[in-house]
Amino acid sequence: MTKVLPFLLLTASAAALFFQLFFFTTTAEQVIGTAVGIAIYAATVLARGRYAISMRLGWVIFAGIILGLLPPRLRLGGELDAFVVAYPLVHIVLLTGFVSVYRGAKGESGR
Repeated sequence: MTKVLPFLLLTASAAALFFQLFFFTTTAEQVIGTAVGIAIYAATVLARGRYAISMRLGWVIFAGIILGLLPPRLRLGGELDAFVVAYPLVHIVLLTGFVSVYRGAKGESGR
């Protein structure tokens, strides 16, 4: 279970991103958003165990904000509503869980 949990967290973040993209964007925005999302997730997976915890958490916060605000219709309303705050927080929490649980699982199996 310890090996599966990090990737369940990453999959939940990707599912939230795809929900955002397919309900708040047009087709062209979906293609661009998917490409940006893939690049961000790839960078997160590559950085998950290579850097100090402060650098990983900094990246996770940056990546969560980008993924949360990726669909332009969420941020063009001019108001601060629940979606603008909730989606970045969801991504930050899930990606932080991914990075920290994966690091713990890797540390346990390496002994």
